[in-house]
Formats: sequence, C-alpha cells, structure tokens
Amino acid sequence: MRPLELLFPIDFTELDFRAIPFVAQLVDALHAHLTLMHVHGDGDDAALAAERLTSFFAEADRYPNSERILARGALVDRVVRQCATAPVDLLLLPASEGVWLPRPGHSSLRLQLLEATRLPVWTMGPNANVTRLHLPTKNVACWIDLKAKSHPQLPFAIEYAESLGAQLHLLSALPELTIPVLYDEKIPLHPETAADLLRAEAQQGLTRSAKVAVAEADTRKSRHRLVQQCNADVIFVPQAERPLFDWFGARPSWFHETACPVVMVPKEPRQRSWSLSKRPNEAAALLRAS
Repeated sequence: MRPLELLFPIDFTELDFRAIPFVAQLVDALHAHLTLMHVHGDGDDAALAAERLTSFFAEADRYPNSERILARGALVDRVVRQCATAPVDLLLLPASEGVWLPRPGHSSLRLQLLEATRLPVWTMGPNANVTRLHLPTKNVACWIDLKAKSHPQLPFAIEYAESLGAQLHLLSALPELTIPVLYDEKIPLHPETAADLLRAEAQQGLTRSAKVAVAEADTRKSRHRLVQQCNADVIFVPQAERPLFDWFGARPSWFHETACPVVMVPKEPRQRSWSLSKRPNEAAALLRAS
C-alpha cells in the first residue's frame, strides 16, 4: 500500500512557515509522503525560486518519502495537473493573508483548488495557535450540519482520529426553526436527539466512543465555544454552502478564525476515505505507548 500523499504548494508566506511544525507532525505520525511544490511566474528568476524552495523546510529532506517540485505557470493549473498525474490525498494550503479584509467578488485559492481537485484541503488562519502546532494531535473535531443530507467529512475525521490514537469529537448545533426544518422529520430539534443521531452516524470505524456536543443555537459564537471546549487540535468541516452575503466577501468563514487548523472536505470527494488503516502506519501504537 502507498503512504498518505501530501501536496504542500508554497509561496513562502508567513503562514507557510508557521505551518511547518504541524506538517512535520503529520508526516512523522502517518509516515506520509510529502511533496513541496513552488510555482513561480514567467517573469520570475527561476534560479532564485529554486534556491528558496531548497531552503524551505530543509528538515523535510531527511524523510524517506519527500520531494520538491519547481514549476512555472499559474498555481491553480499546475496544482490541478499534479493532482491529475500523481497520487495526492490531501492539499496543505495555509491562508495566504495574515489579516482578513473584505474582497468583493473574490474566490479564494483554497476554494478554487478544493472544487477543481475534489480533494480535502488542510488550512489554518491567522489565529492558529502556533505553540500547539508542535504537539501531537490528541483531539480531532468534526463539525456536522444537521440539515445536510450527507457528511463526507466524517469518514476522514474518523480515520484521522483512529490512526493517531486521538479522541474524536462530534460537534453540531440545532438549526434555526424555519418552515423547511420543521417539515423535515429527519432533522432533530432537541440536543439529546441530535446527540444520538451523531453517535449513530459515527458508530462504524471507531474503536472508542466519540464525544458529542450540540449547541442549542447555531451561531458563530456557539461554534467557536464548542471547538474551544473540546480542545480541538484540528477540525474537519464540510464544504460550506455559503450564502450570497459571504460569497461577495462580506465576512470570512467562521472556521477561518479558529485557533486550530481545519480540514475542509468537498461535497463529492474523489475518494470517500483515505483507507489509512490499510497503509503502513505505526502512529497509533507509538502514541498509545507514550
């Protein structure tokens, strides 16, 4: 079986450098294959770009499964081409801006690549707790939208938590009582009912029970509170159905503000899971021994 394939397109931003500790932890824990990729423009100095790529995260060269790729052209096109011609399981894309500002009509690079590749995207915002990025992952959170018909992020979160010997936390919030919600008998309207539904959804694939937390109101504040209370090291979220207000740059997604990294899973991922349990992996045993 091949290892988990990580593709890290870098542009040498501050957040690229801040992401290095977490990437190192991920490669060590899952024995993953890391590809560092830098795409430069036609007018850029290729020799300088190659030098910067070589010096970025120099420690990665000690991994037996790592490589560096220097390419010229448009970043989205080159990443999509790499994903089409080589195995890639997870894109590592830290946010490109340290400060968020409204950008009307702007579609983020992460969203473009998520939709073009149909691969899960790991990212983190400017509020990420850098100190915790150095530590092993102990708590994996997964956000569940109770109104959604499917939860493609859940199998990935379960696999990730199981492979790292981490605790899985299922987080959700009761939806606003609109007429469509009231008429849909499958949508739970009480915290206890919602918690039972989440446990049933995650029953398969877990060796220990998931912890469940359901907020009574679905607000940005309540979502952040749930993430903080479970001490999440990473949170898996679905590709958001963003309202028009958000699409036109009026505010960032709520998870852009979290202190932990985020893995966003597309609506229809090209694979339904990573099959980590079928790949060479000693991470869980090592973590349990420690």
